[in-house]
Amino acid sequence: MYTEPLQFKSDNFKDNRGEFAPFEITKEFKDFKLLQVNTVVNYSPFTFRGLHWQEPPYDQTKIIRCISGKIVDFVIDIRVGSPNYGQFYGFPLYEPNTWVYVPRGFAHGYVTLPSDKDIPNIVEYLVDNEYNKESERGLDFASRLNSLLKEEVPYDFELIVNDRDLHWPVLEEIDTKFRYDSNE
Repeated sequence: MYTEPLQFKSDNFKDNRGEFAPFEITKEFKDFKLLQVNTVVNYSPFTFRGLHWQEPPYDQTKIIRCISGKIVDFVIDIRVGSPNYGQFYGFPLYEPNTWVYVPRGFAHGYVTLPSDKDIPNIVEYLVDNEYNKESERGLDFASRLNSLLKEEVPYDFELIVNDRDLHWPVLEEIDTKFRYDSNE
């Protein structure tokens, strides 16, 4: 099993009828046991969801893709003792056959981007463990993301954030059970 986040593409076959993109989970990720598929519809650009994770024993590995529209997926290493602790990864997801793998021990979220068409952004998560509200945690990333986007986006926008995501602790204040194992 991979211990770092990664972006990958599934095969994509095209013909006169359209496209077909199979993804064999067990071929790519032998230990991943699909338990649940989550589909999220976001109607506005610059909607931010995250950064979230679940503490053990409800921790989750996630495999994410953007079915419609465009997003940038964000992942941060929160494994105490990791040489990459606090490292920030950003993965653009613009095609339905492009995926991001997020292992346990990483906070995850994304921001929707304006798309060329007037369509909602639809994001799909494959997860390998059940959701448990009491074990859900989060990391305040909205203010950092807002300043990052202001540098990159050439026009004014309003970041859409859930109130709950504005009140999570910052990285230096989080308390997590995730520990880095150099033998992974």
